[in-house]
Amino acid sequence: MTEWGDHFLGVVYGKPQALQRHRCLKSGRTYLPAPSRKEMTRIAEYISDKMADHDTEMIPRGVPITAHIIFIHKKPARAPECMAQFWTQKKWRATTHRIAKMTKPDVDNLAKLVIDACTQAGLWHDDGQVVQLNVYDFYAGVIEEEKTIFRISVEAKFMVAPRYRSDPLPETPGPK
Repeated sequence: MTEWGDHFLGVVYGKPQALQRHRCLKSGRTYLPAPSRKEMTRIAEYISDKMADHDTEMIPRGVPITAHIIFIHKKPARAPECMAQFWTQKKWRATTHRIAKMTKPDVDNLAKLVIDACTQAGLWHDDGQVVQLNVYDFYAGVIEEEKTIFRISVEAKFMVAPRYRSDPLPETPGPK
């Protein structure tokens, strides 16, 4: 069994968004629609800032990565049609815990946006390094906000040991 160690933990508040399909102009040039581009930039900036605050280094090329991503969406007032066979409206309103979400957007498109944002932020060289992806999609519990939670781990044998100073720090001169 492979051992994994956490490299990056993040929580991005706001409505989880899926990566939209690229659009094509008549000239043949492709572009990413503005909502996806803005959300990807927002998540990438969060990752970059957190990496700088915690001195997190880029995961080197060739190191396998596992990503765990949890999407929490606002719970609608009524149970979606596709879930009506499992939920009565009374039971739906009374439930206070997270409920598995089985409606659009699909989890693969939600995960693509986060993975691409990690690449854009410089958390790793290439998203091809991700060898395991665990994605969960839920409606929020009673007191939860909409958010995206993600944990990026690397194989333990590739983790860098913390660097400790072996020499004592110089004493600072006191007031004279």
